[in-house]
Amino acid sequence: MGRLLLAIVAAAAVALGVYNFASFMAETQRLGGDASSGYVQDGHYFVGNHGRYTEVTPDEWEGSRTHLRSVFITHPLALAGMAYLVIGVILPIMMGRRSPEAPERVRSVTSSGPVLASATCRARVGSVNVRARVAVHAAGIVITPMLAGDRAVLAREIVASRERKTLLARGIEIEHAAVDIASPIALWVAADSDVATAIRRTTPWSG
Repeated sequence: MGRLLLAIVAAAAVALGVYNFASFMAETQRLGGDASSGYVQDGHYFVGNHGRYTEVTPDEWEGSRTHLRSVFITHPLALAGMAYLVIGVILPIMMGRRSPEAPERVRSVTSSGPVLASATCRARVGSVNVRARVAVHAAGIVITPMLAGDRAVLAREIVASRERKTLLARGIEIEHAAVDIASPIALWVAADSDVATAIRRTTPWSG
């Protein structure tokens, strides 16, 4: 519920920021400029736009100045809201929607025995590159992508694991049918690392 409320607040901040900026631009176009680029002289008020000045009423000039000040408040809020929506909502969804059963799934893995190997490494979950904490247990793997909750891949859900190579890195790729996290998962760990060794020993290895 807390995450939903934050997402609603973030979306509202983005909408307010966009609306306020658009209305300021429309007002600036209507007046022929804005107060911050204009001046006041001998009781006359001018808005400016790239060196061109248009006389307006005192109320219009003050309104333009106040509107611009509000943009300096709503614009950062909109950027913060957008950042939260991307990092806190969109990317986690792209990595796999966390189900209500996720905590119980994680407990079923962690309670199966001690950690066989663990590491924090670069990972690719579905189409998202992220740093993640990985722990291998007898009953499966618990992975915690940065800025996301724990996700479990049960041993019986692992279809295959294999070596993964790119031009710049080598690691392990895990193909699975878990409901909480996108497949495949690529872990950029050394082939002789404890995590890679534990995965080879506890999952269907296809080379």
